[in-house]
Amino acid sequence: MSGNLFSENGIPDRLQVTAVELTTPLSQTTTFVSSDGSFEFRSLPAGSYEVRLTTLQGDIISKQIVNVPSIMAVRFDLTSVTGVRASKIGPVSYYRMSHHVPGKARKLWEKAVRAARAGRHDESSDLLDKALANDGQFADALHMRGVYALQAKDFTLASDLLGHAATLDESNPNFLADAAFGHFAAESQAKAQGFARSALRLDPGNKKANYVLALTMLKQGNQGEETVHALQQASPLFPSAARILNQLHASGPHR
Repeated sequence: MSGNLFSENGIPDRLQVTAVELTTPLSQTTTFVSSDGSFEFRSLPAGSYEVRLTTLQGDIISKQIVNVPSIMAVRFDLTSVTGVRASKIGPVSYYRMSHHVPGKARKLWEKAVRAARAGRHDESSDLLDKALANDGQFADALHMRGVYALQAKDFTLASDLLGHAATLDESNPNFLADAAFGHFAAESQAKAQGFARSALRLDPGNKKANYVLALTMLKQGNQGEETVHALQQASPLFPSAARILNQLHASGPHR
């Protein structure tokens, strides 16, 4: 499946597109937007997807439902979307003010981002590994490399990398939510719940963190108010959260 972005004001830098399978929302595939606004998913299985245009930090700019293979081209029109601008490396935090990224590591990371946007994901991953060899505490490189590990379904590596990034930059709710996602995929429920709660303390409306929190609570047999509230918060973004919520309502009150 391929697609492109349209904007009368030009295409913002550092955007990515994620295809989320509606039947299993934890199954996601992410690709980067090229400088000309194009993007492509290779070997995307047939099914129904929510395709999201986001910043590198996971902030959703626009989204639409796509059925593969009946729809093989997607177009995002940014002209009608307000507040779209080039994405930042990340929010200001103690980590970002105190940690100096060596010039070589930063240049390698920037090359990795450009390679990713051009669809050269293997090259991008290799560049990230080199950046991390120069600076093992480079949170943005750790996070991006962790996303690649998730795509490769190497959940152990993904949880390690995403968890490291979130621990370094603990003021970034998107890093924390992705760490929760990675640990849930790696079946590390306690850590997933811990990262989800940390994300929600900073951003109570974070839908990914709410969804992971709800899933971990359900695995513990907790179907009470906190779980219901988390599912309600996650439902606009994760259709399966709404289905779980309907099932809970149908089966009566729970604790």
